[in-house]
Amino acid sequence: MFPKFNVKRRNILDHMNGSYLANCRYHPVSDPLCPIFVLKDLLTLAGEDYKAISKRGGVMGFVIEWNCNLDMSVENCLPVYSFRRMDNKDDKLAKGWNFRYAHYWTDQNGIQRRTMLKAHGIRFVFNVYGRAGRFSAVVFAMNLGSGIGLLGIATILCDFVLLHCLKNRDTFSEFKFVRLESKALRRGSRAPPTLRDEQSDMDGDTISALSPGRKLLLAQNQVYRPYNNDQIQTAIDDVDCKDAVFSPRTFKTPE
Repeated sequence: MFPKFNVKRRNILDHMNGSYLANCRYHPVSDPLCPIFVLKDLLTLAGEDYKAISKRGGVMGFVIEWNCNLDMSVENCLPVYSFRRMDNKDDKLAKGWNFRYAHYWTDQNGIQRRTMLKAHGIRFVFNVYGRAGRFSAVVFAMNLGSGIGLLGIATILCDFVLLHCLKNRDTFSEFKFVRLESKALRRGSRAPPTLRDEQSDMDGDTISALSPGRKLLLAQNQVYRPYNNDQIQTAIDDVDCKDAVFSPRTFKTPE
């Protein structure tokens, strides 16, 4: 019945024998697994009157449902029965269920005749539904990876909305990003000399010896000489880390 998992089940279970099947009758409480049904009991369970439906007929749905967790024992995979009426008993025309058939016969004079019969009855439509599952490490890994990926995308989208779309985006930006500031480093270090100062220290022969690209940068006055190691070490020595105070937003040092 579940070919993907190589599992087959039927409503006659393994523990049932001939004597049990000969004497049991289905009951939703006392014997819900018995596969022997009484017509009157089925109609009563479906909420129908046996006398009324036996006159005009009707269509009854017989539903067998299998919901199985195959991680457990297969013996726990059991059927569940339910019943309902499928036709509309309040129809004004062609109420219930019926069919016509003809009976052909020959009379004593040798003439062929036909007798049309209209029969009313109860028609049963059997519907079997099943759903089974078993744990799979591959499927679990795929779902876990997809979930982590969706969470990552959700974080990016939330940050974009909070930083660019909301009215209080500046406040959120202050709490999201931590800014470190050292007043002593800013106060103890002097501004790096510009290329104009560097050019003033060069004589004509030194400038002539420079490469064409260097001369162009000197002319545009857009390149700055970085700090040297002595300047960086001096600025770091000016900061007393023992008395430094840290906060989530700024880095403060004694004035």
